[in-house]
Amino acid sequence: LMSPPQTAPSRPAGGAGDGQQPHEGASTFQYTTLLHACRLSGEEDRESRDMALSTLQFMATHGDSKRRMWEDAEGARQVFVAAASYESAEDEQARLYGLGALWNLAAEVSNRQAMWRDPATREAVVKAAKAESPLVRELALGVLWNLSPKAANAGFLWQDEAARSAILEAAKAEAPELQQARSFAVAALQNMAEEATNRSSMWQDDFGAQAALVEAAKLVEPSEKELRGRAVGALMNLAVDAGNKGSMWSDEYGVRQALVDAASLGVGVDDKSRSCALTALWCLAVEAANRAPMWADAEGTRSALLGAAAEPSNKEDTSEVTRRARERALGALQYLSTEDQNKEAMWQDEGTRRALFAAFETDPADRKSRGYALGTLWNLSACSENKRSMWQDEELARAAMLLAIDGREEGTGAELTDAELRESGTAMLWHLTTLADNKCDICND
Repeated sequence: LMSPPQTAPSRPAGGAGDGQQPHEGASTFQYTTLLHACRLSGEEDRESRDMALSTLQFMATHGDSKRRMWEDAEGARQVFVAAASYESAEDEQARLYGLGALWNLAAEVSNRQAMWRDPATREAVVKAAKAESPLVRELALGVLWNLSPKAANAGFLWQDEAARSAILEAAKAEAPELQQARSFAVAALQNMAEEATNRSSMWQDDFGAQAALVEAAKLVEPSEKELRGRAVGALMNLAVDAGNKGSMWSDEYGVRQALVDAASLGVGVDDKSRSCALTALWCLAVEAANRAPMWADAEGTRSALLGAAAEPSNKEDTSEVTRRARERALGALQYLSTEDQNKEAMWQDEGTRRALFAAFETDPADRKSRGYALGTLWNLSACSENKRSMWQDEELARAAMLLAIDGREEGTGAELTDAELRESGTAMLWHLTTLADNKCDICND
């Protein structure tokens, strides 16, 4: 879930921002005076109006004011919506203040549904999101981003043709001056992709959402890292949908390539994109039909997963970033290991064994990664061709299995496994005992 800043970008009018703006405790007289000034329409009153709007925008940054100002339908709400609706170049500064104030009000969770359901507010913001002015579009898309979380309006925004059109147009913008607006639009799409009922239609929108997200996910410049991360995050959300998994994997030079490239990044390059891409590949591996071709993609998907799952170059690296990457990669490998066509090849692959070994050596406290690694070994042990060599592998397969069953660290007696890991270890042992050549060795061990 992405949430924009709590406060809109500040652009004070001339003379404002001098430290004299009232806080949330402004008197009724001050507040009424400001509302009156915001309604002035004469050309000679434009500066006074803009300064009043700037002051009210500042007041709307305070938590206690956000709800009260929105509920003041004939006061603050009315003047903000009116200002956000201005279209002339001479009134652009007032429009920016109106949109900035609505952005601030939309930061209040309890306001979001009511704001979207208010026809005047919705119309003003959506229209501004398609304005010629880059600054106006940027703030309007910031408001839409703030209104877009799943718990608020994700479904409604995607279903609204005007809002959807404005967001998609901005999400595909290439002009340098529109890149901040593009980033806000892609962030809104990421939020909308959190809503399960949106996911199928968003992915099927080939020339709209799909194209916008895939192109943004392919960005590689360091300055575009934030935008890329939001796009990959949105694709991760879409990959959760069962109906999308097959076609997303089949899009070899589109989304598949974007996800593999992001998942292959090194630690610290773009950790958000990497984590989301690994999660997306994990989601795609849930689809049984994807598992054989995902493993067969040796230079792409397989390499990315094994790279993330393997022991970090710094053995002392127990950071959250490394742990999460390892966990997601091992989760994907566990799914791939359920495919009969993959089992023998995965066990014979040195990179896979190294990654599974790392899960037991790098971070003993990371029980999720250990669980996924042991689950993978359990799956591989069901393959007849693997059973003898897995029992004979004292460093990895046998050691991991016995550790899971015993559950305690040698020497210290510290508990390392839980009931679920013990169950997996016991099931793996059962698989290995079905091979005649192993039975005597196991009995004598």
